[in-house]
Amino acid sequence: MSGAPLGRRTFLTGAATAAGAIFAVSCGGPSARGTRFPLADLPVGGRRKVFVKGRPVEVRRTEAGVVARSLLCTHTGCTVVWDDGLKRYLCPCHQGVFDADGAVVAGAPTLNLPGVPAAVEGTDVVVGGAP
Repeated sequence: MSGAPLGRRTFLTGAATAAGAIFAVSCGGPSARGTRFPLADLPVGGRRKVFVKGRPVEVRRTEAGVVARSLLCTHTGCTVVWDDGLKRYLCPCHQGVFDADGAVVAGAPTLNLPGVPAAVEGTDVVVGGAP
């Protein structure tokens, strides 16, 4: 160590980097093969939003395993939200509507919500890595 005082900008940059790394690890952040979280945190029939390479993805657990799809509307990239009452994904930007499988039902989108690779590895779910 040089003994020179640590500048404010250097300190804040280092602190922000460390906080981001801790947050990512504690929230099931990216692993070498994708975003990882405990399977126990996702009950059968449950849905969980995660981020893969900074993009929102929904993971759903079924009796057969897990499935994942992008939550970015295929029209202009707005984030769609699941409406449990309607059993549809709704886009708040241009009223796009997608069914439970991500297929276009109505509105401006012409392409379905794309699937994202997801797999159970031991006691974890890995999303966005090679299954």
